[in-house]
Order: sequence, then C-alpha cells, then structure tokens
Amino acid sequence: VVRHGVCGVPFFRRAAPGLPVAQPLSRTTLRSAPCLTTNSLSSYEKFMNNLMYYFSGTGNSLYVAQKIQEGLEDAKLVRIHSDLPDQQITSEIETLGIVFPVYAWGPPVLVENFLKRANIVQPKYLFVVATHAGGPRNSLKYVNRLFEEKGLVLHGAFDSTMPSNFVTGANPPAGEKLQPLLTSAVAKLTQLVGSIARQKHCAPQNGNVIDMLFSSVIHRTFKSRAKRQGKKFSVTEACTRCGVCVKILSLIHISEPT
Repeated sequence: VVRHGVCGVPFFRRAAPGLPVAQPLSRTTLRSAPCLTTNSLSSYEKFMNNLMYYFSGTGNSLYVAQKIQEGLEDAKLVRIHSDLPDQQITSEIETLGIVFPVYAWGPPVLVENFLKRANIVQPKYLFVVATHAGGPRNSLKYVNRLFEEKGLVLHGAFDSTMPSNFVTGANPPAGEKLQPLLTSAVAKLTQLVGSIARQKHCAPQNGNVIDMLFSSVIHRTFKSRAKRQGKKFSVTEACTRCGVCVKILSLIHISEPT
C-alpha cells in the first residue's frame, strides 16, 4: 500500500497484514461518498443525521471510521481529499465526526485546511478521533482550537492507537510484532465506538510542556518542510500493482497501475 505521506507526499510501504482494508471505498459495504463534486451538502445531508469526514493515508483512519460508522445509525462517510469542495454542514446534522491520523503530533495540513474552510453549524454532538502509533501529544487540543476559532464546541476528543506506518521514522511492525498491536487496537476501538454512540463528553486534555512543544514548534517545522520529502521516494519493480493505494489514498496523486 502506498503511504500517503505528509502534506501530499507519498510514502511507499507494504500493506500491514491483518487490517481489513482491501475494499475500502465500496458504496455497497461502506455506504460512502468518496468523491463529492457539488459545493454544498444540503441535498446530500437531509437523508441522515450522522455525518463523518475522514482522511486516511494507509487505511488506519479509514478502518476506524468504518467501525464508528457501524456503531452509528444512518451515518455517512465523506472522504477528505484535495478536490473536495468547501463544505456547508447544516443544522440538520445531529452528530458530526472528523477522523484523521496524527502527523508529527498535529493534524495533516489537508485536514486543517478542510476545517478552516468548512462552514459548520454547531451539531448536537461534535467529535474527533486521532489515530496514531506513539501518542497524540497535543494534536487534539490543536484541532479543538480550530473549532473554537469557528465558535464551535467540541464534545468528544478521542484517540486510537494503531500500528505505526511512518516509514521515515521507523520500520513498520510486521509478523509476530504486528498481530498483538492489531488485537489490542480492535479491542480498544470497540470501547471507543461505544463511547461515541453514547455521545460521551470527553474534552481534550492539556498536555505537558513537551507535548505542547511537539504539537506547536515541531509540528509547524514539519509542515514547512514536508513537501520537499517527496523527492526521496519512488516506485520500483517491487510494486505488485494491486491497486489498493488508488482506492485508499485521500489525495489524488496516483493513477490506476498498468
């Protein structure tokens, strides 16, 4: 699977075995709308009360969003991608969720820009879920500030630990090391889904000084340099041309393999 790297930079890695993401964007199984082309969701929204937006690079956040969708009645998934028009989220939405991976202890640039541009009416229950491998640091507080700037109240701030896929920082786990991580992730995810279904209030917690440093100075530095990292990566003959990356990636930078 291609790792959608930071700020649009593709990282390439093998798919983590055991995580069921082979058919991530099927309308039949997901009831998702992977690529909206209108400037407003008003007609799209009136048939549902629960709406989730997700950004996913390798499938971790997509898998979490799928599980949450199963626990919410009439929930709809919308993929955040570079061609998604600015969203108009109306008062008809009772539950609104945002699921995203932590990139350098903060949200991906695409998610941050999406939240800044979206026109959101305060829902009855607003939640976010940050997926990560080593801790969210202050990323949930970071996102909460984005909502506060829009006059919105964040009711639920959750995180979900998943297997690492940051190939530039460490080798992703595999084999015997991977399976316990998947088992633990699925078990904890069941509890998380229950909390969201019950509309549990869980405010983002203030981290320590180190957390604030990582999610501010280091995250800003990371964002400013991320686009240059793409020159270090390329596709080799090791690519199996399975096509999974084309289905999963939140940014449209990859064409169907030939």
